[in-house]
Amino acid sequence: MKNTYEAVYASDFEEFFYEEDDVAVSEGTLVGVDVTIHDKGSPDEAPSTQVKFELLDGIYWAPSFDNDE
Repeated sequence: MKNTYEAVYASDFEEFFYEEDDVAVSEGTLVGVDVTIHDKGSPDEAPSTQVKFELLDGIYWAPSFDNDE
C-alpha cells in the first residue's frame, strides 16, 4: 500500500502560530501535512501503519487545553 498525504489547515481554534512573531495562523491557512506511512512488515513483524504530522517551516503547534473554550 502506498503512503498517503493529507493537507492540514488551521481552524478557527487558535492552536497554530508563526514562529517569527507568535501570531495565530488564520483559519483556512495550510499549516502542515498528515503523512500516513504503511509498513509491509517482515517475517518477524506484523504490518503497521503510522501517521506523522509534519508542520510547515515557521509554524508551531501550541493548543490550549483550557476547558473554558
